Amino acid sequence: MNGTETRTTSESLHSKYLSPRRFLIFLAGAFFASWMAMLIIFAVLSRRDPFFYDALHQIDVRAQYTSEVPLARYIFEPFVGIVCMLFLNPYDALVAIPIAYVIVRVLQSFITKVIFRGNVKVATIARHARDFVDFLLKYVGIGLLVGIMVLASGWLIAGSHFFMSSYMGGLHIILWYAIVIIAIKAVHHVVISCHPRMALKEPATRPWLALPRTSSKYRTLKALDLVGRETRYALAGIVLVMVGFFTLASAVLPNYTMRTTLGPNEYLFDLHVHTWYSDGSLSPQQRVDWYIQQGIRGAAFTDHEGMKGALEAKAYVEQNHLDFTVIIGQEYTDLVNDIHLNIYGTLERFAPLDQANSMYPDIHFLNVSDCIIAAKAAGAFVTANHYSGSPGTPYRYDDLFAWGVDGFEIVNGGEEHSSDIREYCTTHGLACMGGSDEHMNGDITTLVRVNMTNPANLTELFTVLKMNAHQVVLVDYTNNPLDIGGRARQPNPVRPFVNYFLNLDAGQIGSWFAWSGMAFGAFLVFFVLVTRTPPERFIKKG
Repeated sequence: MNGTETRTTSESLHSKYLSPRRFLIFLAGAFFASWMAMLIIFAVLSRRDPFFYDALHQIDVRAQYTSEVPLARYIFEPFVGIVCMLFLNPYDALVAIPIAYVIVRVLQSFITKVIFRGNVKVATIARHARDFVDFLLKYVGIGLLVGIMVLASGWLIAGSHFFMSSYMGGLHIILWYAIVIIAIKAVHHVVISCHPRMALKEPATRPWLALPRTSSKYRTLKALDLVGRETRYALAGIVLVMVGFFTLASAVLPNYTMRTTLGPNEYLFDLHVHTWYSDGSLSPQQRVDWYIQQGIRGAAFTDHEGMKGALEAKAYVEQNHLDFTVIIGQEYTDLVNDIHLNIYGTLERFAPLDQANSMYPDIHFLNVSDCIIAAKAAGAFVTANHYSGSPGTPYRYDDLFAWGVDGFEIVNGGEEHSSDIREYCTTHGLACMGGSDEHMNGDITTLVRVNMTNPANLTELFTVLKMNAHQVVLVDYTNNPLDIGGRARQPNPVRPFVNYFLNLDAGQIGSWFAWSGMAFGAFLVFFVLVTRTPPERFIKKG
């Protein structure tokens, strides 16, 4: 063509219409603009008004409490918000994972195989991703397999009690192992990308590609290869999501700070919480700091069938001279009969009969009635946790009362239980209890406000609680007119998302704006670098 510059048919089309690169930028920009518009709407409509409700006396106590947003929350709000929304609706989050995977895979295939087919940079990134997935499944899979084998062996040898008291600690070990593996592989890929003499290992050839495409064997092997490849990608995605979730769930996040005016003998307690010595995500030390940051000055540490978390928390408070009261407790967890008991004020350990094992001679393996009687004989106080007592449950309120329980939870984890429980307690002189039952690192949802002279005196505490003149406060941070009092909500995957954003202040919404803008800017820079076409592509020599 006389040495003049020419363009391919594809390039001519790109000059007439949007190029694939510009089209994707346009789509990403449209999505970003829609997201920012939604944030603007939330900013206009939002009104942060946490709901404080005394479930014992059935009254709104918002006039007595305020919830302040710490400075760090304004910086890291999106990360806290992700955890918050997952906690509020974990089952919907699980359903969302496969849906998100399908969407991501369809988009990825469309981008790499249709829009940018033949683009060397995009193909190289796809190869990096496949290599990362294979490495992740191989080495993180080995760690998961070893961890599962250890826990399973412990269960077979030492019984279910071993699993109940060890699996969360095991998960933390696996989590840090996975983080290290991911970090090592990420650094490896960065080095390969930057070093001119390093390259990815060539992938193994697929023998079925040499077969005639019309043969049934070709189609069968291709289908099996596709299923195997998608299974690997899905498993790798699940691993990354779970690592991210548990990393955030185990982090020390900035929680809201509760403010109230306390009298000279008034104290705020949480009477039910967990650490990583059962099924909690925080260490005992982190849990104490978690309370103090939120304005709570006392808590009962009630890990399942164990007091190690409570004892470590108490030692931490004493060593650091903290103004905090640790109540030694444990949670007797009978999964067979679906009843949980909190046992306070004894160093003797109790567990249900189905966990009985001779390797634990210091634990009393007893049924529910014998456990209550034995714990009371040891000087402990016993309460029933989140128990409905509805038809079909094995024990009536009268049964538990006759055996010696000191009270029932009327609020657990920010959810109010049946009014029958509250009425039974007030009628029979039993304590109306409240506990956050917190396992992760969310904001405090339940607290008990009591008036007593010595917060470390457990006998005085239960004497006061049985008078039922205290407050059992339910805290709802995503207050919605349809959810007054924290009563049972109808399942709705959209509601937690909307309620969360409608209960943020301007600074928190601003944090979402800032992080969203930075994420979109980073995406644009990455996208432009990856898809930028070298100038020589448009020049035909000769």
